[in-house]
Amino acid sequence: MQLRSLTELSRKTYHSGACNFFTGLGLMADKLDTKEEKWPSYTMVDPRMRKIYFQFYQETYRSSVLDRKTKELIAIAASLATHCKGCLEGHIKKALKYGATKEELSETIAITMGVNAASIVDLTDIAAENLRIRHFDGTRAPQEPREVSPEE
Repeated sequence: MQLRSLTELSRKTYHSGACNFFTGLGLMADKLDTKEEKWPSYTMVDPRMRKIYFQFYQETYRSSVLDRKTKELIAIAASLATHCKGCLEGHIKKALKYGATKEELSETIAITMGVNAASIVDLTDIAAENLRIRHFDGTRAPQEPREVSPEE
């Protein structure tokens, strides 16, 4: 049996972590062999639903109480939280276009990191309660030492 690519090999092997590795190599090798054009978006979305989505999306960016830069910073946070690479890159470009500074981008990212970390705590709290697991006492970590003022 002759195989044309590593991707074909991976299709004929047991699916495991190693298989994923070979699939990745196959995809990389296939991309090196051919100049494939980018697959179009929305190919699985009914045109009627696509139209409704685009109308909604455009409406959210119309002038409102939030300026466009603020909307783009919110969109960056949402893109990070939902792991949308294309969205993230597009909204970073737009935020910069509408005047976002590197400090504003950084703060947006930091806030998103904090909320994402809190979501992990939330999910593990729910799992711990459902499974009745309590590894530690659950009190918050002690605060950093601080200077005491002379009045105290």
